[in-house]
This record gives sequence, structure tokens and C-alpha cells, in this order.
Amino acid sequence: MMDRVTYEVKKTISIPLEPPYLKRTYNYHVLDIGNSLLLLLENSRRIYEYEIMTDTMKVHEPQVENFVFHSEAVIEKNGKLMMFSCGCNDILEYDPYTATVTKQGLGQKNIKFAKCHEIIEEKVYLADGKSNTIYQYNLADASWIMTPVGKPDSKYWGIKKAGRYFVLPHTEKKAITLWNEENGEI
Repeated sequence: MMDRVTYEVKKTISIPLEPPYLKRTYNYHVLDIGNSLLLLLENSRRIYEYEIMTDTMKVHEPQVENFVFHSEAVIEKNGKLMMFSCGCNDILEYDPYTATVTKQGLGQKNIKFAKCHEIIEEKVYLADGKSNTIYQYNLADASWIMTPVGKPDSKYWGIKKAGRYFVLPHTEKKAITLWNEENGEI
């Protein structure tokens, strides 16, 4: 914790490590849920909750068989977290207040969603870092649309909307694909 004006460090906390990832760096997501912070680790089966006032750490272990979530692609919606699996085909909806868990399969295998995703109204656009497929997830009805974009050997590390185009930076080339979803223009 740091003073926003002076940048003086007020408090440092330790986050518990979990086997077998003892040397893993902590990944991107810390979520503010009011009196607590949720700490989401890459390739984890657990969610750590740091309670600010009591200075304590709780461990939540969603009881979903064979699920390891991918902390780069986490979407907050109506107080729930939509966590996409790391390297398989599942999505986990987790309610941190009630510990309710819902799991659904996407039909495809070994998807690796990029952190850089786009939310437009009820639609979430995600790029699969292992293929040229863009996934459109509808938050209202939990439906999916998969669209191949660009050349079959293209792989993207994210997707963002800029004007009438989606911007898709390549992972293996020094290139960016611009995609107009409305007319399919590349």
C-alpha cells in the first residue's frame, strides 16, 4: 500500500505461494471487491482474498474438477467473475460473495485467450493466441461465435476496436491485421 501523494510505502503484504508453482511470477489481476482484494494467479486453482481491514488472507478453492483458470482474461460482470481456462476449453463463472461456481465448455480444445480483449455492450471479443480464431462471447445468453480472421497461419496476442476496425497484433510476425467485422474486410 502506498500514499498516492508522497508515494511512501505504508504497508507490504506477502501473498502465499502454492505448489507446484513456487517460482511463478504473479500475473495481472487484482480485483477490488469493496473491503477485500481478490488476487488471481496464472494457472491457479485458487483465488486469494486479502481482507484490508483485518489484514488477513483467505483462500477460495472453487470446486470444479480439472479447471485451471487463465488469469489474463478475467471479465467482471454483475459482481461475478468470468474466468477463462488456461489451455483447455472451459469458462468458469465465479461469484466471490457466495462462492457459487458454474462451468461450461466451449467445444474447442486448448484455447489460450489473450489478456487484451474487447467488451462492446454484451459482447466480449477474445483472440486465441494459438490460432487465427476470434471468439465472440455473449454475456447475456452465454453463447459463442467463432470467426477465423486473416490467414490460417496467423496468431494474435489480442484484440481491440479502433473506429470501424478491430486491431489484431500478430504474435509471430511484425504485423497487425485490421478486421472490419461488419463486412469481413481484412
